[in-house]
Amino acid sequence: GHGVEQDAKFSPDGQWLAFTGEYDGGRDVYLMPAMGGEPKRLTFHGGRDQVIDWHPDGEHIVFRSSRLRPTGEAEFYLIHRDGGLPTKVAIDRGALGSYSADGTKLAYNRIPRENRTWKRYQGGMAQDVWIADFTTGAIVQATNWTGSDNYPMWIGDKVYYNSDAADGTLNIWRLDPA
Repeated sequence: GHGVEQDAKFSPDGQWLAFTGEYDGGRDVYLMPAMGGEPKRLTFHGGRDQVIDWHPDGEHIVFRSSRLRPTGEAEFYLIHRDGGLPTKVAIDRGALGSYSADGTKLAYNRIPRENRTWKRYQGGMAQDVWIADFTTGAIVQATNWTGSDNYPMWIGDKVYYNSDAADGTLNIWRLDPA
């Protein structure tokens, strides 16, 4: 289509492709069959809705939006692949994230600055990895490097993320939440 298409994510079963599309002026969540076809618009908000991932249930798409935050901080929402109203995820803010396979935990960044070009940045907007446990309600800061630890991805029982903590070179790190 005409416009920006980005942040594409395959559903856990590989049948669907969720993506961020900007066709009508705003950025919204769209869904289409993985084999191709007409995209279906799932969100209709004037702000920026950005696809982050799929929930492990394969039924919901995780996206971030600042729709209810006048300060511009992003929050995570879930929307069903059939559409409907989004549901806010029970954390205070979120930028990038990944659910554990059972959907009970979320590894995430709170600050959206992943597209900045501030190499080796160590200021107040540096990202850390946080882990929310929805069964206990606990939220734990899992990393504490003065630089950025970002793009958390849950694989099995470990969380993988990018960091330049060792020597200033961005590498993939592994975190054992246990």
